[in-house]
Amino acid sequence: MAKLDNTTVGFIGADNMGKTMAKRIQSAGATTYAYDRSPAVRYEIARASISLCQSPAEIATKAHGGVIILMLSDHDAAASAIEGDNSLLSTLEADTLVINMGNLDAPHSKRYAALAAEKGAIWVNAPVIGDADAALNGELEITATACDDDYNRALPILQCLSQSVHHVG
Repeated sequence: MAKLDNTTVGFIGADNMGKTMAKRIQSAGATTYAYDRSPAVRYEIARASISLCQSPAEIATKAHGGVIILMLSDHDAAASAIEGDNSLLSTLEADTLVINMGNLDAPHSKRYAALAAEKGAIWVNAPVIGDADAALNGELEITATACDDDYNRALPILQCLSQSVHHVG
């Protein structure tokens, strides 16, 4: 697993799989923050000794210039976290790398990528295939779509989460 010392990573969407991924990132040395809209999941985040944030906006503030991973289950969750009150876009700063690893369809992902780019942020699509056990063992299947420079910036994070990372352009 790659070392992520001096890296800040925020997770938005930290259910069982996202929480497990956040633990892997934290164990690699990154300063790790997480947010989930479910109170029960927020409790589990805190029990896992991951720094809990109260909103996606707070994640963006804490991870400015670092990395934000989205593990959102559907469009409604994404819309709320990315554009809603106290959203990611409300405080997203330039040079922050946003890695969408959840179940966001292509049209919405393209739209959010354009909105992130307006803020000077970088958006990489890297959906995962697997479950919480695969996440725990670093055995997720990840297919990343990004230009070479953005992919190379995301690669150390992705390699902490999977032994199988594929770049598809």
